[in-house]
Amino acid sequence: MCIRDSIYTHLNRPAEAVQVLREAVRNSPDNDQYYLSLALAQLHAGEIGQAYATLRQGLERIPDSGMLNWGLGVALILQGEANRGESYLKKAVDLIPSREITFTTLGIFYYEAGRIAEAREVLQRYAEIFPHGSIDVGKIQETLNAASASDFPENSALSAKAREEFHQLVLMMAEQDR
Repeated sequence: MCIRDSIYTHLNRPAEAVQVLREAVRNSPDNDQYYLSLALAQLHAGEIGQAYATLRQGLERIPDSGMLNWGLGVALILQGEANRGESYLKKAVDLIPSREITFTTLGIFYYEAGRIAEAREVLQRYAEIFPHGSIDVGKIQETLNAASASDFPENSALSAKAREEFHQLVLMMAEQDR
């Protein structure tokens, strides 16, 4: 990611960041980081459909990019396609198990969907791979232990509120992951 788009994003000027990053993608169409950065800027701007299109375009050129699979999973979940999104998040974990953000995103998705047992499994795997990771596993375990199935709707789709929480958490994590 170049400095200008980072500055624009931090200044809450996603339109300018999108413009700079579109040019970067045009100039370097095989750079998955540019596609991901563009999609994240589009997500900051609330342009989920555009982010989805950007990520699809990137995956056509770079199909084994773990971060593009991660981004597409996020975009699909935000569009209400939880099952498809989950499959891309799982693929991202398999492709780049060395990135904390892939595990944390999948775990947050499971939590927001009320799939506590699966969230625990991801957290356990995260703790094994990242014994000194950046998240407080103990606090998350406490939250998962306090959650019950009755706290969540019975279907696997995320509510609009849960998708918005997921959206905000993912953007925050992506910013820290850079």
